Amino acid sequence: MAKRYVQQEMAILQANPNVKAVRENRHTLTYEFRLKLWQQWKNGESLKNVFTENNFDLKMIGNNIHI
Repeated sequence: MAKRYVQQEMAILQANPNVKAVRENRHTLTYEFRLKLWQQWKNGESLKNVFTENNFDLKMIGNNIHI
């Protein structure tokens, strides 16, 4: 079953400048942040570290992080 965000989680995600849009069942990252993720991943950086460094709560968005 997919993660569903409650209103408080949606507000937190919307406040993050790296988030383009938030719906109850998903969030969309900005193009610039997705590019940053890709570049840092290519350089060997952990995606979880990149998300954490950019103020994402991994428990909120889930630990199943992919590009």
